[in-house]
Amino acid sequence: MLRSRALLALPVSILLFAPSARAQGYDLFNGTDTPPRWAEKLDHEHPADPGPREAAAPRFGARGEYVVTGTSVVALSSEQFDSTPASYLTATFSPGLDYFVLPNLSIGVTADVAYTKDKGYDASGNFFASSATSISAAPRLGFNLPLGDYVSWYPRAAFGIVTERSSTQIVTPTTNPGGAPFVPSTGSASGAWVNVFAPLLVHPVPHFFVGVGPRFTHDFTHLEGTDAVAGRPTTLDGEFVLGGWWGGTPDAARTAEAPERRALARRFGTASEWVFTGESAITVASTRYGVQGSSSSVSVAPGFDYFVADDFSMGANAYVNSAKSSGTDDTGTPYASSGASYGLAVHLGVNVPLGSALSLYPRGYFGFGGGSYNDTSGTSSNQASYTNGWVSLYVPLLVHPAPHVFVGFGPSATHQLLAQYSYPNGAQFSNLGTTVGAGLIVGGWL
Repeated sequence: MLRSRALLALPVSILLFAPSARAQGYDLFNGTDTPPRWAEKLDHEHPADPGPREAAAPRFGARGEYVVTGTSVVALSSEQFDSTPASYLTATFSPGLDYFVLPNLSIGVTADVAYTKDKGYDASGNFFASSATSISAAPRLGFNLPLGDYVSWYPRAAFGIVTERSSTQIVTPTTNPGGAPFVPSTGSASGAWVNVFAPLLVHPVPHFFVGVGPRFTHDFTHLEGTDAVAGRPTTLDGEFVLGGWWGGTPDAARTAEAPERRALARRFGTASEWVFTGESAITVASTRYGVQGSSSSVSVAPGFDYFVADDFSMGANAYVNSAKSSGTDDTGTPYASSGASYGLAVHLGVNVPLGSALSLYPRGYFGFGGGSYNDTSGTSSNQASYTNGWVSLYVPLLVHPAPHVFVGFGPSATHQLLAQYSYPNGAQFSNLGTTVGAGLIVGGWL
């Protein structure tokens, strides 16, 4: 009996002294203390299931993949002003698509159909109308060189044919006594062009990439009858590129990869996702013309969106642009143009899922910016500085062909709340513009 009582007393003594050793034990009631090693081992061997994982994805460059970048443009835009008869109409159809016919070897096509019809003022105050049409198409060949799991080099070369036509006509001559008369012009050309772009790509997640690299472009055409600056341009520039891909078949190694190494399966619009689109751009370019003249430009336009809650995003984008050009017109009169602009916009978005592969993603923008320009022709000059503020709405329908990539198209509208112009002589005036249109968007998310 004494032995039995001793055994029964043992658990009681453990319970009585347990509080003094709680810092080194495991509290079954509140779980606030460090668990013992055997509990850690069980948790490691049988972790909680976090949810389904993404399917195995092939590497970029696998046979059967389609590739699209943010440089693809399909857009229609019309702008009118409340204080002047100036107007701008632009229609652009410039899609680009590549397909890997063999591992790391792609073929593609790029097309460009552009039409502009503008009414505006020159440096002397002449009110004129201009129009231009350009049609080109080219096959494209690319080669992807993998440089690890997350980096590759993807040079592409295109050789195509272009047809161009342009004209300018006087609408209302200047009333400025010292202004130069307007000289109408027409021009046309057909010829070949070549383009080589060699970006270094980073692949942060499957189906989405960003990159930067040099581009070389030469146009063998010259628009006869127009200013010399339009002839046979050669452009060297560096560009930022963003894009996505889908299709292809993963290799055996990717298929056998442990599921826990893949990202959790999510849909577009889930809280904490970052979204990047072709609206972001970085370009530094220099162009020389075969007859006479040159131009250069720098453009930096970063942007992002972030889903602060499921299907509700906030974001911002900024831009800084600077450009200048010089040459002579068909009368031999020298001219020069320079300008700079800057701006910042914030935006709110709502994602409306319409199934597993479709969603509507309207975004509203509010922006503020400014800039200046200086156009000279002979002894005439037209220069001003300006500030502007605007609101915009863009409502694209998105297609999600694979995780982390989307392509969309939809209508847009922009109205200026502020457009104040100031001139060297102290004059000021307001000229609010309203733009309606539609456009393509390519993007990805992390």
